[in-house]
Amino acid sequence: MKWFVFISFPLLALLNIYDAYSTRILLLNGAEEANIMMNWFMDIVGIIPAMIIAKSIFLCIFFVIGLLCFKEKCTNREQKFIFASYIISISIYSYVMLTRNYPMMKMLT
Repeated sequence: MKWFVFISFPLLALLNIYDAYSTRILLLNGAEEANIMMNWFMDIVGIIPAMIIAKSIFLCIFFVIGLLCFKEKCTNREQKFIFASYIISISIYSYVMLTRNYPMMKMLT
């Protein structure tokens, strides 16, 4: 399952980059941030700083979780938890990007 971390972490990073890019474009074209906490945070620090901070925190958490998979005494149960958390996160994130941001971005072109 360790190989999965090498494959999935860059995928999570790409999804975050696309999310930040598409969110910024949509916000500049009159859309509103759907995430209430993120909307509040963007009002305080600005769109780009809020996205950089939020995405960095999200990716750091997953990077640390992924690193746990490589420790010497990582049990099979812990590896399964890490694997499941990556699968669930990528699935949910991909679903949101494909059903929300992508169609809205397509409407702009």
